[in-house]
Amino acid sequence: MYEKGPVRVVEMFTAWCVRNTNGVVAQCPLTGLESGNEVAAANARRIAATWNACEEAGLSTEALESGVVREMVEALEALLPSIEDAVGEIYYWPEYERAKAVLAKVRGES
Repeated sequence: MYEKGPVRVVEMFTAWCVRNTNGVVAQCPLTGLESGNEVAAANARRIAATWNACEEAGLSTEALESGVVREMVEALEALLPSIEDAVGEIYYWPEYERAKAVLAKVRGES
């Protein structure tokens, strides 16, 4: 079991820490080198972003570990061309447009 709820990143003495209201849940130690400190901060941000995204989406740790996010992206990538072929550009379909926009975000295109 893990501590539920959102987390945030804070710099504390010798580490970038990921914490919630109960305290620190993860630490990324500072190295004393500027590039190492940037990496530690980026690692802490990634941990917090992953934690919070899973909380918001209701993803279990087991689902995340099993690769469900990759599988969802692959399924969406396979589905969108099929929808486009079937529907074409005749109809306005907000869900289709949203799915395309989400996939573009995943790819870093938006």
